[in-house]
Amino acid sequence: MHINKQVVLADWLFTTPSAILQPLSGIALAHLLGYSLTTPWILYSLILFGFSGILWLGAVYLQIQMRNLSIKALEQNEALPPLYHRYAKIWFLLGIPSFFAMFGVMLLMLFRGYV
Repeated sequence: MHINKQVVLADWLFTTPSAILQPLSGIALAHLLGYSLTTPWILYSLILFGFSGILWLGAVYLQIQMRNLSIKALEQNEALPPLYHRYAKIWFLLGIPSFFAMFGVMLLMLFRGYV
């Protein structure tokens, strides 16, 4: 239960601000440098970032549900229910495409002149 609470808290403290500030600062920087947001590498980066963000929102929902299930199990002195393990598996699986989307963003930033 304690770990689940900390994971949810860490997401709100660290991931949420970066999910907001990174695209805003990137868009501002592109504007300052005279790049259009329709420049292919910027557009693809924004799309991948948005896709990763949608997956992250799903993961946060699952983290909250897992936290609630673990609190309930502790209060009732029971084992974690099968639904908790199902959510944990889906949460893990959401991380795979999200990781590759963000890896793609990094590659687009590094090799922007080739896109």
